[in-house]
Amino acid sequence: MPYLEYDDHGTMKRINLAGDRETFIGRDRQCHICLEGVPQVSRRHCAVYFNTNLNAYALADMHSTNGTRLNGVRINQKDVTLSDGDTIQVGAMTFIFRGTTEQPDVKMIDPLNMDPLSYAPVIPSVAPGMQKNFSSDLSPGTPLDGMVVSALLSACDASVHYLLTRHDSEQRSTMKIFKKPQDDPLVRREFSGIIGGFQGSRLPKSLLPYTGGGVRGGEFCYYTTDFQEYPSLATMISARAPIEEKRALAIVYSIAEILDDANRSRIFHGHLKPSKILYSQKGSLLIGYGLAEWLRKHTERNFRQRPEWYASPEYNSGEELTWKSDMYSLGIIFYQILTGVLPFRADTEQELARMHAEEPLPFIKDRNGSVKVTSITEGVIRRMTMKNPKNRYSSWNEILFQLKKANSRLEEKDQQSS
Repeated sequence: MPYLEYDDHGTMKRINLAGDRETFIGRDRQCHICLEGVPQVSRRHCAVYFNTNLNAYALADMHSTNGTRLNGVRINQKDVTLSDGDTIQVGAMTFIFRGTTEQPDVKMIDPLNMDPLSYAPVIPSVAPGMQKNFSSDLSPGTPLDGMVVSALLSACDASVHYLLTRHDSEQRSTMKIFKKPQDDPLVRREFSGIIGGFQGSRLPKSLLPYTGGGVRGGEFCYYTTDFQEYPSLATMISARAPIEEKRALAIVYSIAEILDDANRSRIFHGHLKPSKILYSQKGSLLIGYGLAEWLRKHTERNFRQRPEWYASPEYNSGEELTWKSDMYSLGIIFYQILTGVLPFRADTEQELARMHAEEPLPFIKDRNGSVKVTSITEGVIRRMTMKNPKNRYSSWNEILFQLKKANSRLEEKDQQSS
C-alpha cells in the first residue's frame, strides 16, 4: 500500500494512503498528519489523494499561505501526480511518497446498473478509542427500544451514527444522534415535529422515511431510519470520477428527478451532498432531508470535520433555504462527477464560503484539462450554480429539459462521427 514517510523528532513514521479518501496535512488537529506548532503551515495545508483520471496518487495544495513544494518546486493550484520517492515539503517538514502508479483496491460501482447484493459496506465495531466524550455514547450490546446497538457507522464533532439490530429478526435500523445538548424545550419540540412530519406512506418513494425520532437522554435529538445496504453517490464519485459526459448526464438526471419528486411534495434537502444520495435497483433514495434549517440554527458547524464543499451561498450566509439551494449543490456535484475534483478548495470555512459566494466557477478545462464536455453541459452547470438563487433555473422541469437537450446533442455528435 502506498504511504507517506517522514521524520517526527528523530522517529521515522509512516501513514498509509487510502484510495477512497484524501489524506490531509496541516496544523489542524483533525488532519491525518497534524503539524501543530510547525511554522508556515496552514490549517489544511495540502492533501494527497488517488486521482482516478491520472490512475495515480496526486498532491493538491489547499490554498495554503506559504505554498507546498514538490521536489523543491512550489506547486500551483493544479493537482500534481506523485511518483515513488518524491519529496513533499510543508513548512519545515519533509515527506517522502512511497508507492506505485497502480490503482488501489477501490470497489467500482455502476450506479445505473447495480446489483444491491453485490455491495456490502464494511461496518466497523466500536473500538474504545472511537468513543466520543459526551454523555449520549452507546456501547455495542446496549439494548435500545427492543433492538441492540451493534456498531458505530460514523462519528464526527456534530453527530454519531449507530447501527441497530433486532436479534429475533433480520430487521436493521440506523440511529443518528446530534451531540450538541438542546436545553430549550421549544427547540426539542421543533425537531420532533420535523421528524414526525416525514414519517408514513405519504412521502414520495424516492425519500427514505424517518422511522422514529425525538429526544434521548433528556437533551440529545436523534432520528432513526431503516438501514440501507446501498452505496452512496460519494462512494461512486470516489471510485469512478471523472465520468464521461453522457453517463454523468444520466446520473444527474436521475438525481434531479428525485429532487423534483420531493419538491412536488414541498420537500427539499437544503444541505445536499453526495453522501445523502443512495443508489439501488429499486431507484435512488434521498436521505437526511428536511433538517438543514434546524441544523444550521441549532448545531455547531465545524469545518475540521464538515467542510461545506457543496453548500449554496445562501446556506453559508444564513439566508432562507429553498429547493434552489439543492439546485446549486447538485451543480457542484455535477462538476465533481465530470472532473473528479471540486471547483473550490480553501483552508478555512470562511474562505470556502467566500469562494462559493463570490468566485466565478472555474471552467472545467482549468480544473481538469483532460476532460472534454460540450458547451451546453457546461452552460447547464454554470446556470445551476449562479450565486443569486433568482438567476438559477426556475423549475426542476427546466433543468430536466436542458439535461435531455445536452444528451440529444451528444447523440447527434455520435451519429455524425459514425
